[in-house]
Amino acid sequence: MVHRFPRGSTVYDKQGRAYVVEETDGGMVYCSADNGAEVEFPEETLSGDPPKSAGGKREISYQHLAQSRHYMLPKEKLDKAACKTLLDKVERLAVGILDFAAYTTAVRVLTEAHESAQVPYLSIPKCRTVFDATPIETRAALVAQLLGTAPTVMVGMAHTGDFLIRAMLDKGLAAQASSEGHDFASFRNRPRK
Repeated sequence: MVHRFPRGSTVYDKQGRAYVVEETDGGMVYCSADNGAEVEFPEETLSGDPPKSAGGKREISYQHLAQSRHYMLPKEKLDKAACKTLLDKVERLAVGILDFAAYTTAVRVLTEAHESAQVPYLSIPKCRTVFDATPIETRAALVAQLLGTAPTVMVGMAHTGDFLIRAMLDKGLAAQASSEGHDFASFRNRPRK
């Protein structure tokens, strides 16, 4: 029997999330998600073509980004004044790093939601708007996460010298680029759409 979705093909649910077909049986399609989770759908609810909007791409819900766990207040108690000092200092030492933190956080949210196909369509200014709307402690924690440092350690360094902060930025950004594949230097050259 020939099935509409053969084993190994990519299918899309109504939300546009992609899955790989493992088996089709009795009108049910058994799939695996990017994270390895096994799911099943009635065959008629799936499509073999990626969803498109009028502009050829799906709209990204920036409200969905803002509601993700990444934008929750950190568990650690962080001093607001030190967070502000830190954010001002890191932006002065590495212009564009707050845009990069906002973009990288949006990439994480989309990837966790199995919507990584939307990453090329992210708007950096819209990501930054979501980032700036969160409490300052959250923003400082996201920068610390970007650099692979505990938020309390990073915020505690707010009043240290520029050389120490710059060294921490260089080391954290290099490690982040190798682990996640996002390079801050090439990001800075991207158009801000």
